[in-house]
Amino acid sequence: MKKTVILATALSLFISGAALANTQDKEGTKTEHTTCTAKNHKCGNHQAITATTAEGVQKLAKDTRVKLSGYIIKSESENKYQFKDDTGTLTVNIDRHNWGSLSMNPEEKVEIYGKVEKKADSVIVDVKRIAKEK
Repeated sequence: MKKTVILATALSLFISGAALANTQDKEGTKTEHTTCTAKNHKCGNHQAITATTAEGVQKLAKDTRVKLSGYIIKSESENKYQFKDDTGTLTVNIDRHNWGSLSMNPEEKVEIYGKVEKKADSVIVDVKRIAKEK
């Protein structure tokens, strides 16, 4: 009886994991269904994070959660930085507390998790978590 319960539990976890699998649209934008783990950020659980590019961010709706992979190439102002990947550049806002003890140079690849912010004439990603890409 215990083996049946354990097997049923394992099977249900496997099936629910498959239901949360990654999806991809026609334009190649990948959506990951994951749990946000950013410190000091109240994002809730199981929010979709869209893995995209600097160019792809331009097409996304305000408040879309995104994951970017690329390089921080320069500082524009106190919290604003220029992010670059293979598709182009994008301004990202990284608050001091999100840097933590991380230090890097423009040749080091990073992963950024954040939220799309749209103003009248610009698109910025408000970074919630940044890490060196492994």
